[in-house]
Amino acid sequence: MFIVYWGAGVNSAFAYLDGALIRAIGDTKVYALEDGLKRWIVNPSIFNGLGYKWSNIQVLPQGTLNSYILGSELSTTYPYPNGSLLKGDGPEVYLIEAGKKRWIPNPQIFEAKGFQWKNIINVKQYILNYLTQGSDVLLNEKDFRPSTFITQGPCSAGQENVPTVESTEITFKFSGHDPLGEDKYLVFETFLEGYDQRWQTSYSYERKINLDRNGNIYTFYVRSKNRAGYYDNTPVFCSFTARVSPYKDKIIIFSVSGYGTNPNYESITLGTGYSLKESVDITGWTIKSRKGNFSIPGAVKIINPESMYNIERDIYLHSGESVIIYGGKSPIQESGFALNKCWWQINDSQKYKDCFYAHNQDPDFLSGGWRIYLNRASEIFNDKEEKISLLDSNGLVVDTYTYSYSY
Repeated sequence: MFIVYWGAGVNSAFAYLDGALIRAIGDTKVYALEDGLKRWIVNPSIFNGLGYKWSNIQVLPQGTLNSYILGSELSTTYPYPNGSLLKGDGPEVYLIEAGKKRWIPNPQIFEAKGFQWKNIINVKQYILNYLTQGSDVLLNEKDFRPSTFITQGPCSAGQENVPTVESTEITFKFSGHDPLGEDKYLVFETFLEGYDQRWQTSYSYERKINLDRNGNIYTFYVRSKNRAGYYDNTPVFCSFTARVSPYKDKIIIFSVSGYGTNPNYESITLGTGYSLKESVDITGWTIKSRKGNFSIPGAVKIINPESMYNIERDIYLHSGESVIIYGGKSPIQESGFALNKCWWQINDSQKYKDCFYAHNQDPDFLSGGWRIYLNRASEIFNDKEEKISLLDSNGLVVDTYTYSYSY
């Protein structure tokens, strides 16, 4: 046991340990540090109820404050956050860690650990009695905290540049090491800055995220927690940018036929999603595969038997419409056409002409679909394994489609 003597010196090297009170220059928001995260103290009543002293608040540059990751709000006066230094009726001082009280046996250990005398909070003895007793704080004790690693994802810890991801479907995989037990019992918490409102708990080693925004810089944080209640207080993190078209979910790859080497039998079907309200011009968009990049051409909306009237224009897809794009040769001089009542006779000029003049004035002459041909002499998709991306006119990813066949 030891007696606390107020007014002892402060070691500035340990100014921002857990339990420190901080705020930014020019800002009134006060935070308490806990397990490496800053927790906003929501009002003065909570601040005073926790026994904090306004004179202990350390004022930092905004950039320094921003370097601390935001944790949950401090909105109750109990339990005391990890890192708190508590003293009851007796001389003993305790460190709150992993939800338990740990006795600090003497002033030498207190000062060697970088604790500040002014941060000790006097509490009712019954509060201390209620807390679970943990191990004593030792001078050279081993680190109880686990470590965390990102093993797979769109970015990596320590990267020099912020990578761009051409997808809104993101998967991170992570792992950790527990110095107190088996790694398999670790629990993980993740936070995607720019997307999440709070930390997410995960009992698996991965998190899948479907982003709903484009062009943002996101920062992904992950930290582990062991069975003893200790967090990794240095969450591992990395940043990335999602680069996705505003037409995502509006134009969709419905299906792909990529078997064989004959481009006449290869096709990709595009359709409209439920969220499409306006028409979309897809001419000039790109189909990207392992075989190359293929631009979607214009097409004839109404095939006139007198070919001089057939002019290729941009293809506008409306809600409920679809387009099948073939790799092979077009049956007409132009690159494609809108479907109508007579299109299935397109290879017989006389029959198509008779049908056209009989029905071209019908209100339902056009049937809301398109047939487009890339006029390629070689295949456009891999047979066995393929990832196909649909890119808009700005090169942004609209949708992707993958397949893998085994024979």
